[in-house]
Amino acid sequence: MILAILGLGGVGLWFLVAGDGPGKLVGLLLLGLAGIFAFLLWVALEVDRPEPSRSALPMEARRG
Repeated sequence: MILAILGLGGVGLWFLVAGDGPGKLVGLLLLGLAGIFAFLLWVALEVDRPEPSRSALPMEARRG
């Protein structure tokens, strides 16, 4: 995921700087896609996961 963000961002910047009219539009789209991936990565890292309950353990683990 991190490499996808860096790759899309780098290629998007390259298209934005070196491209003509349609190339600049593609560069903006790639930068937007990299931004969406970065946001999703941030959400995945920051979300609070619920603690597993004791009843969710398999029977072998409950007997000890």
